[in-house]
Amino acid sequence: MSQLRENDYALLELSAMNPISYLPPFHLSIAEELSERGLLRRQGMQWHPTISGLRLLGRVVH
Repeated sequence: MSQLRENDYALLELSAMNPISYLPPFHLSIAEELSERGLLRRQGMQWHPTISGLRLLGRVVH
């Protein structure tokens, strides 16, 4: 998996701290790209990091 760009990392990190329910158009396109890469997913109206996304951030998943 390739490196994350600064905006990708920031959005993924924010979603790991608290699920995101609204994204402006520019950030929505980033979220959709992360979703296509399997790092972020949308559940209902909120965006959440996947296990792969959390691992890429260095978070421990139990």
